[in-house]
Amino acid sequence: MYSKNPAPTTINEYRPLTLLNADYKLLARLLSDRLRPWLNHILRGSQYCGRQGCTIFDAVATVRDVIANANNTQSPLCIVTIDFQEAFDISHTYLYATLQARGLSTDFQARIKRMYDNARSTVQINGFTSSPIPILSSVRQGCPLSMILFAICLNPLICILEDKLTGIWIAPNGPTANVVAYADDITIFRTSPADIPIRNDALRIYEATSRARVNTRKSKAIAMSRWDSTLQIMGIPYYNEAKILGLHITSTVKASARRCWGILTARIRAQPREAYTRELNLDGRIYYVHTHLMAKAWNLAQIFPPHEASIRRLNTAIAWFIWKGATFRVPLSTLQRSKHDGGWDMIHLKAKCIALLLHRTRIQSQDPETFTAAWLEKWNITEHSPNPPHGGGGDPSGN
Repeated sequence: MYSKNPAPTTINEYRPLTLLNADYKLLARLLSDRLRPWLNHILRGSQYCGRQGCTIFDAVATVRDVIANANNTQSPLCIVTIDFQEAFDISHTYLYATLQARGLSTDFQARIKRMYDNARSTVQINGFTSSPIPILSSVRQGCPLSMILFAICLNPLICILEDKLTGIWIAPNGPTANVVAYADDITIFRTSPADIPIRNDALRIYEATSRARVNTRKSKAIAMSRWDSTLQIMGIPYYNEAKILGLHITSTVKASARRCWGILTARIRAQPREAYTRELNLDGRIYYVHTHLMAKAWNLAQIFPPHEASIRRLNTAIAWFIWKGATFRVPLSTLQRSKHDGGWDMIHLKAKCIALLLHRTRIQSQDPETFTAAWLEKWNITEHSPNPPHGGGGDPSGN
């Protein structure tokens, strides 16, 4: 699953980099800019981090659609989230070998080696600084290049999982899903007990070569539909819920949506109390609602629609904040009108959440390699209708 965009002919077509003693962050930023045009061709489609045209919404939507497929077909499914003991902890030897295997030029590899060879770290305790400690593994934290390097190093593991696991598909000729990765967050889908030894062997090989270690205590498995939860997966325990890319995922889409919105609603309702003492006029409070109070809700709405209970509780919190806890002087429905009609252009919560979900669905349906597009095709709702609709075959402009 690679991008159809043409790749650069050669990485050496860029102007040679002559910065030898430059600031590490500047050097890392320059190297990351050179690597980004190649990521769509280096990384597998299951890696959503760093690839052009991919976002975290696409990764979460794939997880959601896989769960929906298991619920709809009543097919066995086990979702396993993999957590590594140390974030971005990989051997430098493995890093250099992976870069070479991906065809990066010798000069380009040498520039990256300059950033990591002879790297040292010190520890300060009670005002005393230790002697330098050599750093032989992991990539730099907070470096703009680190996430890209780790995604490249994780790619061999993703390739094995994509090629060996059974996979999930909605239509016979549609896209398949074996794994979803966003940087070091890895979610593996299993539909058959035969996938267990394949997944275990792949992880052991990756651990042996990269020196990364899977943290079985923080890794989680969720049994869905008819999956046998007595099957052991490298000692990873089964849970009723797992946090995947910031969302609380359970065994069904409906339960996941209610869980995520329930947690977010409680957080949003607590947030106005912290901003209650701010001296803001009505326009400032409405602006705060749009840009700060409901910011996370706009993100979640693109994946899960809110249920009515959350809508009511959020509207109550919004009204309480706008009127400073006093009796609601003007109903929200009046504030939601345009200023021309006597309102204040306040957003309609439910309408915007539905619009965001439809907008995200439309974006994902334009790529035939997504599960969302496969679902829409299966439901036979991929046909485009005129917008606005016109009767007859007259002039579309209405003249």
